Amino acid sequence: MSYGDNTLVGYWPAELFTHLANHATMVEWGGEVVNSRSNGRHTSTQMGSGHF
Repeated sequence: MSYGDNTLVGYWPAELFTHLANHATMVEWGGEVVNSRSNGRHTSTQMGSGHF
């Protein structure tokens, strides 16, 4: 997978995504941080490298 001007940021084997028929024009992903603390303060959980 590349970002922007073909900067490589990852690789996933085609066997994991058989429904994409050998390519994709766009991939999106995300995440969620849930705050279960009663005082309302969030944890310091980080997602990814923080590079982007």
